[in-house]
Order: sequence, then structure tokens, then C-alpha cells
Amino acid sequence: MLLDRAVQRRAIGGALASAAAGRGRSVLVTGEPGDGSSALLDDAAHTAAAAGGRWLVLVARGAPDEVELDNALLQQVLLPLLDEVDALGVALDAAPRAALEVAVGRRAPLPGLAPLPMAVLLVLEAVGRRRPVLVVVDDVQWADPSSTAVLRFLGRRLSRTAVCVVGAAPGHQPARGAVEADVVVPLTPLGREAVTALVDERSPDLDPLERERLVDLAQGRPGRLTDLLDLLDDASAGSAVTGSGALASGLRAGSGPWLDRVREELAGLAPRERQRLLLLGLLDEPAAAVHVEAVLRHLGPEGGGGAVRSGLEVTAPSATSAPDPFLAAVAAAEADPDDVARARGAWHEVLCRASGVDGPSSGADERALRLAAEARRHRAHLSTGADPALAAGLRRSAGALRGYDGRRAGDLFALAAAVDDDPASRATSLLLAAEQALVCGRAGVAAALSAGAKGASGPHVLGAAERLRALEALDREDAGAAVGHLERALDHQVDAAAPPAGHGAAAAAAAEAVATAAALVVVGGRRAVPSRALDRAAALLPGAAGARVRSLARLTQLWDACEPAEQQEALTDLAEVLGATSLPVLRRAVALARVLGRLGPVVEVVERRAAALPTTGPGAVDLHLAGCAALLETSVARGADHLRRARAAVRHAPGRAAAVEQAQELVSVLQEGGVLAGAATGTAPGVAPVDADAAAVPVHRLAPTTEAASALWSAAYRHRLRGEMGEAADALALLWPDTPAVASPAALTHALPLVHALAETRGEGPLLRRVGEEVSAWARGSGAPFAVVTDLLCRAVRTPVAAERLALIEQAAATPGGPVVSGPAQLALGMLLRRARRGVSAREPLERAATAYEAIGMHAFAVVARRELAATAPQRPPRRVGSSTLTSQEQVVAELAASGASNAEVALSLGISSRTVAHHLQHVYAKLGITGRRQLAARLVRPGAAGASGAPGALAAPGAVASR
Repeated sequence: MLLDRAVQRRAIGGALASAAAGRGRSVLVTGEPGDGSSALLDDAAHTAAAAGGRWLVLVARGAPDEVELDNALLQQVLLPLLDEVDALGVALDAAPRAALEVAVGRRAPLPGLAPLPMAVLLVLEAVGRRRPVLVVVDDVQWADPSSTAVLRFLGRRLSRTAVCVVGAAPGHQPARGAVEADVVVPLTPLGREAVTALVDERSPDLDPLERERLVDLAQGRPGRLTDLLDLLDDASAGSAVTGSGALASGLRAGSGPWLDRVREELAGLAPRERQRLLLLGLLDEPAAAVHVEAVLRHLGPEGGGGAVRSGLEVTAPSATSAPDPFLAAVAAAEADPDDVARARGAWHEVLCRASGVDGPSSGADERALRLAAEARRHRAHLSTGADPALAAGLRRSAGALRGYDGRRAGDLFALAAAVDDDPASRATSLLLAAEQALVCGRAGVAAALSAGAKGASGPHVLGAAERLRALEALDREDAGAAVGHLERALDHQVDAAAPPAGHGAAAAAAAEAVATAAALVVVGGRRAVPSRALDRAAALLPGAAGARVRSLARLTQLWDACEPAEQQEALTDLAEVLGATSLPVLRRAVALARVLGRLGPVVEVVERRAAALPTTGPGAVDLHLAGCAALLETSVARGADHLRRARAAVRHAPGRAAAVEQAQELVSVLQEGGVLAGAATGTAPGVAPVDADAAAVPVHRLAPTTEAASALWSAAYRHRLRGEMGEAADALALLWPDTPAVASPAALTHALPLVHALAETRGEGPLLRRVGEEVSAWARGSGAPFAVVTDLLCRAVRTPVAAERLALIEQAAATPGGPVVSGPAQLALGMLLRRARRGVSAREPLERAATAYEAIGMHAFAVVARRELAATAPQRPPRRVGSSTLTSQEQVVAELAASGASNAEVALSLGISSRTVAHHLQHVYAKLGITGRRQLAARLVRPGAAGASGAPGALAAPGAVASR
């Protein structure tokens, strides 16, 4: 698999095409060792060989032990070339043939032979007249001098031949420039995503964090990555050691081209530089690398330790060039254990001073937290027995680090368990480590860690175990089970925070209880019956913890009991709590924040968390689905980028595959619209299912998530395009079940299209009244512009009085807000005015709607607004009688009819009657000189910017308006 090499492949492909046309080219691929030049040359050879047998492909490779052997590389080319000459019956003069046979050792040297470079060129020219020739030469830097001379000669004289020579030489080798070429193709390291894809192809079941480590060490070099994967496989085979332990074992005892090269490089370094690499290889926290000079000074000239310098000198960071992490990793793996112990001790001393680890930690910034955690990690590796004080410190560091780096937090919890002598504390640490492992997609590691906690009891242990079960339920998209586990976890954690527990343990339990309460609020949502667990926690947790839970609990109140200011304050508290944890509930928090009209605090958490999680696993999927949902309101392209990253992370979170698929459905509609020609199949353009089974789940069985609601909206959208308003209403009505009686954020977000569909098909009824009442309560309780606009437009759809409808829509259009708020209202106002034959008045709101949708990349709905705008036609040029020019409305009707839409579907899409559609089509047929719609596609000439989407105004955006 050749990834991230499109530019290089095009360059080589161009050279092959030129040679095939009789204009030969020479290409030299340069780059650092391991950058993938061999794979690129193999791809070129495969491309030529696959071209129907036309090409003769000759392959050679230089070798370091053959540099002094004349014509060693050239022989690999000439032997098959001479065989081809004989097979084709190509006539060669005796002198050139003799020179070639001498070069390959078939004949003894003779006087008067033709110069070898000219002989090679002559035979290549002769064969090239029969079929094009590709000569592939890898590792040119190891070519013998005579072969190098021939290659240099050929590189300047291929322009009149059907020969292409492609060679590769690492750029930093002494032989760089030894071979001339028409085209130089530089190779740069592969991007991180490409290297990750290579790892997944080779080792699809690799632990996520092992994968991250390999990608870091590979530094974008495929050759190095291959060596690392081989080392890991060899070290893991028949051994119980896995992960970083297996890799360290492989680096210590393994062999391979890259590893051997690194060992030679290490052997040639000065002792002080090797010591520097050892120190860097022992680091797990990159932020600590700037203190390596201070650690070297602490170790002293001979590396044996010494007095610690002044605090200023020790803690002042120094800017040093970053070494190759592979070099540092090998230095650490092969170092003497005593040297490793001294190095870890020095790191501990220096980082304690740099971070103030022994002082107060409240208010510490992220850098100080990271350095303190790294200091304690080194101390734990030096520990030879139980150390309760160290275990408590490790737990504090892990808890503080969760919001910044979930993986390191999990490692610290595991280290805390290793040095703890209290069974309950040890079990709690193991369960918290398992929680982090599960978030990172390490299900096997999580199971092993939680198994180590079996048999322990106590409120701390039970609380951590219940929250771990809640996360497992969330991974299955079972919100009901997750709520039950979270409530039981909260009860246990409240008990653990109560006296007579020790002050430190009680404070830690209170912090865990607040985090659990935040997850419970997000997952459980608003409820008619208050949560007993939340009420109990608010009453029993001491001080600030109890106050925080009371604030969070306001987010579960019914809308009629809400005060907008209190809701905003509670949302701020929720974002702060979630920002200090790595619980995978952010996408549900985004839904909660959206209905409060304030995504900013949660988006900040998403952006910070993006650097704290690995690129795969449930936590990464949750993070990027949250980013997708939040950013769609400001940039569909940025939301789609988060969705792409979520799709890549599903490998280690199969339970989230359906959610990714559902989000993709929405993004496809927003970007492209459901053109009527494809709407009949119910498949959005550009949607590639993540999993066939997940994609086939019936709509009524979807989990009640934001993504599932988006899938329902997309289904309703397509029903609307086909004129199936009853089916559209049925799809969206699934968001409003009788139980629970409280509408979810997703139901409120998509209330407007449901109201429109119900009003069109069923008239005023129980469900329509319930939706209207809940939306009005939402608008009052949140005060959010989106809620206010949705309420106004829902009332406009329901009222039978035209003047009242216009007044409500004008009020909605005057409400300030972003594109998702203003776009639907402006579009509804413009559509209403146009249908009232007030085209001039309609133009301004329609232009605003189009601009709003275009600004965020909702192209399908911008087309709707532009189409409506074109239909106002304020300054139509005069047309002579009998003109064949279509009006703007005729053009749109013709395009939709040509795409396969029926008259009823076209009418519904454009908000006109079927009779008017038929009238327009009769004019179109007459002007184009055809007799029916079957001839439309062939005769229709579309304007340069004509829209193709049949997106209806009724569903202009998730939750957007349609005027009646």
C-alpha cells in the first residue's frame, strides 16, 4: 500500500508516459533512508509491468559489499536485457555486444571493445524500438564506479529513446549527485495518518497506544516502521510481555537494518551525548525535555550524580534540538540498569523543583501538572516496595491530568496501584486506570485492570466499578443502563466522601462524585421526576462539591421551572467539570449546550481534549462527533473534518460505528442535498456505510442520540423530497415517544420540520399541540435565540391567520443570531412574501438566507434560497414573442423534471401547485421543440450556476422552517 505519495507517483508516471512516446526520461528519487523510496520504485515497476505486457522492466539494487566489484550493479540490468535482445531477434553489431558480454562475465576482455556506456545505450535504443524499457535502480549510492559512470551517461542521453531510468539514492549519502537525472523527485516523511494506515494494514489488532508509540518512533519513514513492527512481532511471540515492554525488549535484543544503523550511530557518539539520549529516551512527557540540560548538570561530569544546583539553574528550561526519538528509545532500552536508575533519580529531583510538586497544587497550570506527574512517574519506577505516600501523589497527578492527557492519567493510576499497600485504594486505582484504558480503546487492557480489582470492597471501589460499567453501557449506546450505573456510582462516591474518611481520600471521592454527577446530567437529560441520586449528592457533599452538584442539577429541570441565567451558569459549571475529566459524554453535552444557545464552553473542551486523547477509541469518536455536531453551525467543512477523524477512530470503538454513519448521513445532506434523482432510493450521495449491519438498523430502533436524530431528520428530508409528508411526519415523530414525556434536546432541535409535516398532513392534534407547548416552554426557559426563532416559526406554521403568520415570521427574522438561527427565518420570510406576490420585498430576506447558508457551507440550502431569489425576477429582460429562452422558474422546473421528479414532487419542492408545474412544462416543451419530459435531459441547457438540488424550504436545515 503506497500512501501519501500522489505527487511523486504523478512525476514518475509522467516520465513513463514520455518514454512510451519516444521521449525518454531519467528520474532520481531522493530522501532520507527509510522514507519509502524502495516502495515508490516497486510501484513504478508494477505500473509498467501491468500495462498489458508492453514494457520491459529491468530491476537492479546496489549493495555495500559490492561497491568495489566492477559492473556488479550493471550486471543485474544487462543479463535480462541480453536475453530480451535474443528473444526479440534484435540485430546488434559485434563490438557493442562483445562489450556487454564482457561486462556480465560471459566473455574474457578483448582489445578494441566499444565503450561500455555507449554499448548499453545502443542496446537500450534497439530494444526500445520494439517495446518501451523501464530500468529501476534502487540504492544507487552503493553502485560500483563503472556502473555509476554508465548511469550518469544514460541520464543525459535518453531524450530520443523509449527508455525510462528511475533510480533512488538517500539524499544524505556521499554518493548524492553521482547520477544525473532529468527529473529529481524528493521524498519527505509520510504524514501521521498515512503511517497510521500502514500500521493498521500490517497489524490491525495492535493496541491503540502501542500504535501511537510506533507511529511516533517511525517519524514518517515506512522502512523504519517495517523494522519496528518486525521487532514488536518477534518480541511478543511466545512471550507474556506486550506493549511498551515488548517493544523495549525488541529494541534491546532484536536486529534489523534500521536498528543496526542506530546502534552504529550510538557507538560513535560521545559519552555525554549518549547520556543525553538515555535521559530523553526515559521520558514519557515531552514537556519535560527542555530540562534535560539541568538533569545532565545534576548528574555531574561523569554522570554519577552530585549536589543539586540552585533552583534557578536547575529549573530554567533550555532550548535544544530534538533528537531522533528512535535513537533515544534504543539508547534507553540498551542502557545499563544502574545508569537508568541514576537517570530516573535525576529526573525526579529536577522535575520536582521545576514543578513545585511538593508545594500547593491548587491553581497549578498544565505545564506544572505535567512535570509533577512525570517526576512521580520516575519515582514510581525506582520504588522497590509499597509507598502509600507516593501512591497518593500519583493518584493526585492522575486526577489532575485527566482533562489534559487521558492516556498518561491511566498510566499514573496503574502505577499508583503498583505501589499502594491498601487493598481498597489499590482496587480503586486499578478501576480508574481501566476507565482511562476503555476511553482510549484498550478494551483488553481495561478488562485486565478491572479483573485485578475483584474481591475488594468499600464505597470508593464500588463507585469506580459502577462508573466503569456506565462507560461500557455508553459504548453500547445503552443510555438507560448507563444512567442506572451512574446513579449507583454517585451514591457510593457520596458515601466515600463522607466522614470518617481521611481528608485526602474524602476530597478525591468528592471530586469523583462531581464528575459522575456531570455525566449523569448529560446522559440522563431533563426529567419530570428529579434524580434521587443528584438530590442526595447535592445535600450530602460538603462545601464547593455540593454547590457544584446543585448547579448541575438545574440542567435536569423541566423548562417551565428554568431561569435562563441559571441555566447558563449551570452550563458553565458543566463545561468546567467535563474539562477536568476524560469521560466520553461530550457529544451529548453538545446537544445540551445547543438547546441553551451557547456552544462555546463545550467547544473549548472539545478543542482542548483533541490533544489529550489518542487518535482512536471511544473517547476519540465521542470527541470528534461532538466537534462535528458543534461546528456544523459555523462551518460544515470543519464539522466534516471532525467526522472524518471520528470514522478513523471507529476501529477501536465498534459500538460507535452506527453513530458515525448517522452523522455522515446528515453531513452529506447539508453539503450536497438529496437531489430528487437519488432521493427515490433513500441513499444520500457520498455516503459510504461504516458497517453494513449498523447501516441497516431500522429507524425505529436507533438509539436516542444526536446522531440518531440526525438520521431521522435525513430520512424525513428524503420523504419530503418525494412528496411523502405523512412518512416525513412519522419519521420525526419517533423523537417524541410517550415515554419519557420530556422532549430530548434532539427532539427540540428538529421540532420545526415535524410541526410543518404534521400541519400539512394531520392538522391540529395531540402530538402537534404537545410539540408546540414543549417548544414554547423551551424558548421561555432557555431564552436561546434558536429556541425563540423555532417557537415563533412553529406558531407561524400552526396559525390559520395570514396576517398573524406574517407577523410571527417577521419577528423571527428580526431575532439576532448566527446562520443557523437567521437562515431559516429569513428563508421563511422570503418564501412567504414571494408567494404573496411581493417579489421585491422578498429579495432582501432571501439574499440574507442565501448568504447565511453559503457562509457556513450548507450549499444545498443556499441553492434553495438562490432559487427562490431567482424566482422573484425583479428585472427580467424583455423577450420577444416566440422566444426559446426559458424563464428562471421554467429552467428550475425543467431541471427537476429532467432529474426524474414527478409534477407533484417538483411542486412540493418549489412550493407551487402541480397545475403550475404542468403549465411551466408545456411552455418548456414548446420552447425546446420537444413533446415530453423524456426528451428534456438531452435538450436542456443548464446555466453555469444552476442548482441541482431539490432541497425543500420546509427542511432547509436541521430544525429549519418552511412556510406554509
